[in-house]
Amino acid sequence: MKYNWEDTLDELKAYINANPEIVIKRDAVTIPEDVKPGFYRLFDKIREEIVEAELGELIGRARVLSDNYIAARGAISRQGEERVSPKGKGILSRLFNRLRGKPKDNSFRFDEVVLDDNLEEFLSCPDKAMFRVLFEPLFNLLQEKVTLSAFKDIVKEKLSFTFRQLYHSGYEKWIILSLLKIMSIDAAYEVESHIITGREIIEQSRNEFEGVEKYPVSKNTNIFKSIPKMELVALSTTDIILKMTASENYLGIKSGFAQGEAYIAQESKTRKNIPFESVISFQKDAPLLIYKSNNPADVSLVADKNRFWRPDAIILCRENADLYTSEDRGKTKIIHDSLKPIIGTFVLKGPFAGGSEEYKQEDGISVLDIGFNPLTLKPVIERLSP
Repeated sequence: MKYNWEDTLDELKAYINANPEIVIKRDAVTIPEDVKPGFYRLFDKIREEIVEAELGELIGRARVLSDNYIAARGAISRQGEERVSPKGKGILSRLFNRLRGKPKDNSFRFDEVVLDDNLEEFLSCPDKAMFRVLFEPLFNLLQEKVTLSAFKDIVKEKLSFTFRQLYHSGYEKWIILSLLKIMSIDAAYEVESHIITGREIIEQSRNEFEGVEKYPVSKNTNIFKSIPKMELVALSTTDIILKMTASENYLGIKSGFAQGEAYIAQESKTRKNIPFESVISFQKDAPLLIYKSNNPADVSLVADKNRFWRPDAIILCRENADLYTSEDRGKTKIIHDSLKPIIGTFVLKGPFAGGSEEYKQEDGISVLDIGFNPLTLKPVIERLSP
């Protein structure tokens, strides 16, 4: 079967042949300025048609996620406020803020939300993010580094994997921001992490690295940052700590899952831990970890080299899956039993998850139909409240 993008590919090849100053070889690429507009018009059209052919309605779902994420971000941060007209002191401004879900003026708000560049682009413009995935493979095809058949396989796999990964991460971030939207907080803190240096890595390989760390220190922040750390860290810490208004409690939130490279010098007297070797490994879709305490130090640490600090709750986002198959129930229970959350596990059903509506709570595992309605997250907040 021949797709529309293959016809556009033929057009692009014809354009290249008609402009001999364009050089695209295995070891060289030259596209003069005067022919770039014509070249990239067809190049980008191919990418657009491939994304449409391979992802179809999934891109539409991503646009819905994008709209909801941007609305949630606007509700808990000042990011994007510069787009409001300077005259926006009247009715239109109040209506705009109401539609965005803007909190009252005395509510804590972040200055901005900072995510990984790829995820930020996906949540701002899903189409553009998917087009970017095809940039290198399409050039490899034009340079004849891969065959058309191999290109099709590569494109299908890369788009499917990247979309699934970004959509899952994006929905998870929407969940986090929506939780912040419906809870009242006074302040936020970031946890300082000790990045393992090159010298320490060498010392570690020689068994010369002592690797003893004090409890991580937190400091006030007005920026919500959730970016996976690519470096080795001495201790795995929560992404952010939130001071709740209604009580003296602090919540620590950890997205992703990591093991530390050092040992904590002093254990918490109130937070229990379990041997890291008994915790299952997460290759993908790691759960959100929620820690609660009246002491911010007790919600800052997730793991050192040997131990994992038990969370109060874990959240599993299941945005595009059949939640209620026996296989998925089994996987969820394995995660629950391994991480041993004190309050329990919340499986949050996204807008496109399938399955029956019968299974709601079992052995500390609760399933909630969330979709894109922040108010349905209230049971999670209630369980985390004193």
